[in-house]
Amino acid sequence: MSKKSSFAARKKRATPTEAFVKICLDQALYRRYYEAKSRLEQVKLNRGESTTLDAAPTDAELHALIADVVQLSDAVVEAEELYVFRKLGRPEWKQLSDDHPVLDEVRKAEEDAAVPLPERSNIDPETFWPAAIAACAHDPELSVEDALWLRDGDDEWPGLPEQKWDEICATVQALHQAGLDIPKEFRDIDQILKRELSGITHALGASRSASSGAGSQRKGSRTG
Repeated sequence: MSKKSSFAARKKRATPTEAFVKICLDQALYRRYYEAKSRLEQVKLNRGESTTLDAAPTDAELHALIADVVQLSDAVVEAEELYVFRKLGRPEWKQLSDDHPVLDEVRKAEEDAAVPLPERSNIDPETFWPAAIAACAHDPELSVEDALWLRDGDDEWPGLPEQKWDEICATVQALHQAGLDIPKEFRDIDQILKRELSGITHALGASRSASSGAGSQRKGSRTG
């Protein structure tokens, strides 16, 4: 009979639940990339060529435009920095919701409109998400003021695009609702991949053995 493990031993293997978002604060770099890509696409369309970026250049001008897009694409990737967010404990996450209740006028409007209870708002998104993002930010650490700056910017920087801010909020929300797990359908696909990998490994081993044998035979024929 196998020895039972203790829960204390299992607790030692616990790790934080984290999620990641890539953020580039240099919005001008994005603009330069899209401008270069637009120029390239326009030249290709004018010449009746494919609009895909992998088409072979026909002259020096087209080659230079493609090189510009590739260079700016690499620059964007390099400028995008990873932001790490960690899941809060259930009491702390609930306390955040309690600290940022939905505005009274919003609640009354939903009641007047007979919005079903499960679909009604329970937080004020204007104040909740900056606080939640700051509380979950692990690397780098962010204050509420930092989160507000990312959203709203200042006199010299306009803030992140709305879509990127929404992505950060959705990432933090998913941490506390969905969490991280491997769905059953993924596990089924992984088993298929495992069998494929086993077959490839077996085939490679057989190929190497055959190649090694052939080499030995050739070597024997030269010395015979």
